[in-house]
Amino acid sequence: MKNKVVACFGIKYEPQWLVDELLENLSPFVDDFAILDDRGRTDELWRDERDYRMLLREKAFKLGADWILWTSPDERWCDNAKKVIPRLINETKDVVYAFRLREMYDPFHYRVDGIWGQKKRPRLYRLKEGQEMGTNPIQTRSYPLEYPRVLINEVNIYHLKHIEPENRVTRSQVFKATDPENKYQRIGYDYLADETNMRLRKITTRYTPFYTQPYIFSPPENLYNGNKNQKNI
Repeated sequence: MKNKVVACFGIKYEPQWLVDELLENLSPFVDDFAILDDRGRTDELWRDERDYRMLLREKAFKLGADWILWTSPDERWCDNAKKVIPRLINETKDVVYAFRLREMYDPFHYRVDGIWGQKKRPRLYRLKEGQEMGTNPIQTRSYPLEYPRVLINEVNIYHLKHIEPENRVTRSQVFKATDPENKYQRIGYDYLADETNMRLRKITTRYTPFYTQPYIFSPPENLYNGNKNQKNI
């Protein structure tokens, strides 16, 4: 019997074209989508991430998911994923598959200096009842805590947000507003906009659809600049 893969993600500040392109990107290796549309929630910067993960897991269960794949509208999975992911889900191990996250700095290049070249994201696992999940309101783990992680090097996740320079600054400001004491990430968030000693590397595996129009990350400034919303902390 075929294993059903459901991709889970939320929409908040992303334009619809970016979401549509993600659906196109994932369709070759994903069977269905669990989507949490928060575009109508304007009273807070972000939903509590514990609730976010729980609600999407519930949606995936209702869709009959055997495997869950976490992603975001501003990510693209490399074209090789359509060959690798079907192979992984035919294995019976209770593991979490992790993939390298590449922070794009133009449509063809990603950053590799320092922490940038080390980013890995656990994103694919078999969905079961009773799995122990993370409990942080932000920066919470998306995968079962009891499962070992297995890094898959054949697949890259390309993160598009940093292609536009203004997004790097906004992202840093937003995270500092939600976690001003670096409680949930000790390194802090200034590094997101710091280009000191930046080194870039060209992609070796393309992603489809390719980045062709600007995506600007633009949450309401009053929610993170001068009126910091810390409702979920």
